[in-house]
Order: sequence, then structure tokens, then C-alpha cells
Amino acid sequence: MHMATVRAAQRSDFVLLRRIFDDWHPGVVSIHEEPRGWMVADVDGVVGGGLLGREFCNWDSGLLGYGHLTEDDVVPFAALMCVAPHLRGDGIGTKLMTHWIESTPSWAHVVMPDASDDDPTRVARSHFFERLGFEWMPTAHAQIEPWLMIRQSTD
Repeated sequence: MHMATVRAAQRSDFVLLRRIFDDWHPGVVSIHEEPRGWMVADVDGVVGGGLLGREFCNWDSGLLGYGHLTEDDVVPFAALMCVAPHLRGDGIGTKLMTHWIESTPSWAHVVMPDASDDDPTRVARSHFFERLGFEWMPTAHAQIEPWLMIRQSTD
């Protein structure tokens, strides 16, 4: 088990962040060297993962009314997250998500789990978010599978 500290990203972190995302899906994720919104997991002095926090708004009409969601709501959104392959399963992703949730107080937090991997990986990813209190947001569009997960605050 590796010990990780979550901190705000610095420009010097982006070389390793890019490598981590390229290990997952080479050349698919475009990472701009702008630290705003990024946090990294520092594992023994080396970047072991990262999370990009943004805001989610402009809700699809099929999602309105879920919880107390209105078209005017703006909530924290984990736009990207990845952990180095050799560190997966060591709690690094949980630490990143927990830090993000705690550092962005809101009545809800939203993630859009990647659906491009194989079925076992997608199921594992879904379970990861469910363990953190996220649930799939149902959509009113019968032809579209749910694509967002939400975690509503218990406060």
C-alpha cells in the first residue's frame, strides 16, 4: 500500500499526468498544462494520479427533477481522473475523489464514468463510484443509457 498526499497541481506535474493518461488511452485525452482545477496524488514525491475538477451545468431536460435538480443548478464535476496502472487498487483514486468532494462543498457532485473500456472495467469503475456514494442518474430518454452519476450530500 502506497501513501499518497493530494495537493493542487503544478505546471511541472503535467509531464507525468500526460503519461498516466496515455497509459490508459494513448493520445485520447488532451491535457493542457493549466493547473487550475487539477489536483494530483503525490506518491512518495512522484505524481501517481490526477483529477480535474470543473463545474457541470446546462442539464439535459431528461435529467431535470432528479433530486431537486433544476436547469439553473451548477455543481462540481470530476471531468477527468486517472491513476497510474501500478498504483490502481491502492486507494489513490479514493483519496483523490474524497479530497475533491471535501474541497468543493455542494449539495451534489457529478461524474461521467468513461464507457470506452471493456465490460469488466466499466463495471469495476461503476462500483468504484458507487462505493463513494454516487448513483446513476436516470434519464427520461428511453433510447439513451444513463451516462452521469451523482452523489448527493447528506448534510
